[in-house]
Amino acid sequence: MSSIPAAQATVARANGDPSAPAKRPLRPGTWSESALRVLRERYLARQGKAVLETPEEMCWRVAACLAQAEAKYGKTPARYGA
Repeated sequence: MSSIPAAQATVARANGDPSAPAKRPLRPGTWSESALRVLRERYLARQGKAVLETPEEMCWRVAACLAQAEAKYGKTPARYGA
């Protein structure tokens, strides 16, 4: 499976450099067969019927989006105890 260029760009931007290639560790996760099936059917990025990312890449894509939202809106000190 190949990764999605948009997801890589999102991770690079979350790391502070919009033109940098995404550099991240990709350790294989421990996924049950049923978990992999649900990920393939519902959550992994696809183009048509072709799945374009691994579960690990999906996790980084989600983490990058969360980091972007936190950078944009900040975190509430009272809620997170800062």
